[in-house]
Amino acid sequence: MPKPYLLPRDIASYSSINLEHIIRQSSYPWNSSSLNSRKRVPVKDPFNDFNQSFLFVPGGRWVLWSQQSGCVWYQDPDFPLDALSEGVLIASPFDEVDTSQHLVNVMSTLAIDVSSELVEQGSANLKEFNLTVISNQLRTAIVIRVWKVKVDDSTATQQGFPPPTLVATEMLASFNEDPIGVFGTCSLFGTSIAYSVASFLRLIVIVTWDSKDVTERSNNLLYPRRYIETHRGVILYHLPGGRLFVVKDYTAACF
Repeated sequence: MPKPYLLPRDIASYSSINLEHIIRQSSYPWNSSSLNSRKRVPVKDPFNDFNQSFLFVPGGRWVLWSQQSGCVWYQDPDFPLDALSEGVLIASPFDEVDTSQHLVNVMSTLAIDVSSELVEQGSANLKEFNLTVISNQLRTAIVIRVWKVKVDDSTATQQGFPPPTLVATEMLASFNEDPIGVFGTCSLFGTSIAYSVASFLRLIVIVTWDSKDVTERSNNLLYPRRYIETHRGVILYHLPGGRLFVVKDYTAACF
């Protein structure tokens, strides 16, 4: 499906009817005869759907996933499995000894910001984006970080080898959260992060990680913050204009 940043003009100039028409009229060939199966075991640690996060970078060129240790890996599916097409993008915020001694490993949640400020016009794949990593070691600590990630193709030849790599060039923000519950989905748009927390209350927390008004308490919690009381099964989407689209159970709402 077409992504907003691939449209010929700014998405703000489209109506919902225009966008629906574009999606309905779009079609892409699928040559099933060219498909092939590759058996890969790229991760040394056990892979558990419950405490991992897995996503494609919009455009489909890169795959990101987190391990039980809290590290975030990347892989380029276009290239065979080798040391050049995958690697550790972001290290775990927790010590290796600390994570190995706990029965509950790190639960990580990933979210990519595809806001227009970081989109290169005419590119089919994001070459630069901000990434939020929420690392949750239950009952111990929760660390939320925002990283700037770029594609490094400086060493690639005309034949495309060695393949480009993803590099986390700068940590833009890092703050803690109270380890009071289980984190669900999160969404990053510009300087705002929204994430759902399930504890004795089910809340959506919204913080601005890059603001002149930000203050911090002694335990490194980020303030000011806003709360929205919600229910289980929440999926979040940040929208332009400071709006938040929330899908919960069988209903949807916009705040």
